[in-house]
Amino acid sequence: AWADVDAVGIVGEVGRGTGPGGMRLSVEPRGERFDREKWTGLLTEAGFEVSAVERFFEMQISRGESEHHALAVGTRRAS
Repeated sequence: AWADVDAVGIVGEVGRGTGPGGMRLSVEPRGERFDREKWTGLLTEAGFEVSAVERFFEMQISRGESEHHALAVGTRRAS
């Protein structure tokens, strides 16, 4: 369940493993519980400057229902 995932911790660890100027590509499903603002906020908090967020692909998850995914591009800021 999404409530059990430590998103801040996971993104923070990725940030720690990325050197200054390193690029981070993040693909996530978009939805009410995880919107663009929350997603880019997590990346920013982890030390990335988000330069672009674009619609990436759509996946059918059930008959008549689809899930939209987006791509965020960020660069690790120097500490």
